[in-house]
Amino acid sequence: IYITREYLKKDADTQIRMSDIVVMNYSSDNLSESQILTVPGWAEDQYSFDERDGYLRVVTSTSETKTTSNGLTSSASTQLNAALYVIDLQTSEIRAKVENFAPDGEQATAVRFDGDKCYVCTAVVVTFTDPVYFFDLSDYDNITYTDTGIIEGYSDHLINYGEGKLLGIGKEDWMYNKVEIYREADGVVESVDEFVFGGNYSLNYKAYMVNREEDLFGFAVDSYFDADQESYYWETYNCYVLITLTDDGMETRLIKFDRGVSADQVRCAYVDGYLYITTGYDLIVEKIK
Repeated sequence: IYITREYLKKDADTQIRMSDIVVMNYSSDNLSESQILTVPGWAEDQYSFDERDGYLRVVTSTSETKTTSNGLTSSASTQLNAALYVIDLQTSEIRAKVENFAPDGEQATAVRFDGDKCYVCTAVVVTFTDPVYFFDLSDYDNITYTDTGIIEGYSDHLINYGEGKLLGIGKEDWMYNKVEIYREADGVVESVDEFVFGGNYSLNYKAYMVNREEDLFGFAVDSYFDADQESYYWETYNCYVLITLTDDGMETRLIKFDRGVSADQVRCAYVDGYLYITTGYDLIVEKIK
């Protein structure tokens, strides 16, 4: 079990955000602390960690604040960025690292590990910029990465669909949300297609329907409205959004609900050509071509 503790490392004029990662062992009848690993920065969530072949890989957002004084006045400046660390669990030492790989002022908003690959979205959350990085971790002596460059918005979750396809769900700007498809090919990562919408979607990964075999992604939205509508013509309703990933991008289908729902409570499963959606009030069955 890995448990993190965040704190500030301070000296006379510098504050650095750090994390201790406590490794707990439960192989015996009792919990016991086996080691403490320390890395700069803080992790966004549990998806920022991955254990593989005796190594713990972690992506953090880093922050260093410097204070300068001039007589009676003082000022502080904070530098934000992101880093990837590979820690040897036998020695507790950092085996490899890639620091400050994002544009200055950005932090990691979503991370996914998949074997020898790692996907990271960074953003300046206030201004909604969104590079997505594809890391190759097959050789810790030579970690390489590519990225999409700066695009609008940022992702709260990244979902790997295999064969170089990655789906992100998050924010387009202060008003709208988005689902975006990224693809990596020939060392280039690009945004292939996006679906922009208004309303409230769940940030809970368990509320999403992810079916990699059929290239399907689904989620509920309450108070949904179309991004193409003028604000004074907004028609809002509650619905389930089903997205089919295609070679060219994505196709979307909306399934409206008869009454209000909480997007956090809706669950869905795909079985033999049918969607089974539970809303907390109803069970809805939809045939999918």
